Amino acid sequence: MRIAASCVGTGVFVLSLFSLVRPQIRVQDAGETQVVRGQSHGQPQDQLQSQPQGVSHPNLEIYASDPDQIWNRLFRLFYVRHARNGEHYGGDELDPYLWWQTKYLLSGPSHDEALKLLDEFLQQHSENLVRDPLRRAVFQRDLLGVYEWLAALSGEQKPVHPELQKRIAEVIRRLALTANEIGKLPDNYNDAILSHAFPVAYDAANANEPFLPADLFDSTGPWVCLGEEHGRPVASTHLHFFRGRSVFLVFFEVPGGRPKTLEYLEQLRNIPKGWGPNEETPHPGGFPAGLFPYPEPPQFPIGTRMALVRQVVLSDASGHPIATHLTESVQLRVYRAIHFDLGGTGSHSQDFFEFTLSRERLFSGQAGGLRAIGQGEKEFAFFLSHGIDPFEEEEAPERFAGIGLRSCSACHEAAGMHSFLSYSRERFGPVDVPPPKLNVSTPSLETATQIQWIERQRSFRLTEEVAERVR
Repeated sequence: MRIAASCVGTGVFVLSLFSLVRPQIRVQDAGETQVVRGQSHGQPQDQLQSQPQGVSHPNLEIYASDPDQIWNRLFRLFYVRHARNGEHYGGDELDPYLWWQTKYLLSGPSHDEALKLLDEFLQQHSENLVRDPLRRAVFQRDLLGVYEWLAALSGEQKPVHPELQKRIAEVIRRLALTANEIGKLPDNYNDAILSHAFPVAYDAANANEPFLPADLFDSTGPWVCLGEEHGRPVASTHLHFFRGRSVFLVFFEVPGGRPKTLEYLEQLRNIPKGWGPNEETPHPGGFPAGLFPYPEPPQFPIGTRMALVRQVVLSDASGHPIATHLTESVQLRVYRAIHFDLGGTGSHSQDFFEFTLSRERLFSGQAGGLRAIGQGEKEFAFFLSHGIDPFEEEEAPERFAGIGLRSCSACHEAAGMHSFLSYSRERFGPVDVPPPKLNVSTPSLETATQIQWIERQRSFRLTEEVAERVR
């Protein structure tokens, strides 16, 4: 089960191109690490998409062939949740099922189990059990997800759970790869293209078929990687929410090839001068109308496409962020119509697609580890949600789940250009700052911009001071 975005009733402006984060769920605090095998092992893609999402049968051997090896046990503790009815959730999700209201791991048997397993890992130097750089990289990014959840709960104050946090920090430090090893990690997006596992072009006659553009990263192709003229992150909401453990690249294409896309971006830079309220767009009672560029910017043509790519950020032995070419997810939107008369577009006018990373597929060399999200696949609200942990509620977790691909339209329902949130809403500062000017950029430049932001924010700086407290 994946994590969806929840925008309605939050009173929060959603300020970036896609709603990427995935939801999480919660159950009895049993501190269990033994589960049933194989959510996706050996199963065709169509069978995966038709299964009830959420109830999973996790692979016990993600990181090693022995299900009881310490890496596997830690991963299950952090990434598999148990419902009150005994069902298991998760097991190959991008992000741990942990919300800001979650109590799991913070006290009780699961907390004790976490300390026990982390101490075992550290005392036995279990970082040496797996030498494959790819598995070490992915395991480190998995632990960074848990570490950053704990850090977010602590805020700017002293860690609220220092004993747990400092142990995870030390494991992360020990798993750090060398610069040479990081440089040799695969470009799994390219591997997915070379596998020919997915169509590479959108088919309007078969609009439910996921496609993965072969030319997305082609610097001379129709897709343009977007930057902002003052060097600020374009998808900043995603970057902030994930606390710098991933970078987010925004791509844009209008029909007619690269020249037409560049021409349209030039119009956007020249026309809007300020912000004005859009009273025609529905907004919750008590909240002001959204701010949009004013005068009205030119509308992009039908057939326009947008993409958001999330890539892994690792940590070196000193806690500094290091970018990689490991793609965690790809979200795509295609505008097949623009309906102002419907109060917005959403699924009436856009086709939504998403690919997400599977550890099992990645480690076995299948299509770069990417899999397409099914049209009916369900997920739990996480990104910009109220932070409720469905596993800790009285109701069955499934009651909190919704169709994942439909969640995109909840935030991107406005008509045409107004749904392009990286541009259409004030997001780079106070209202006296003019609308952002989006420029042509490159993935390497945008990645470097975000790595600088992460360094300034120290969002996951695992300093030697933190690591020293464990020794």
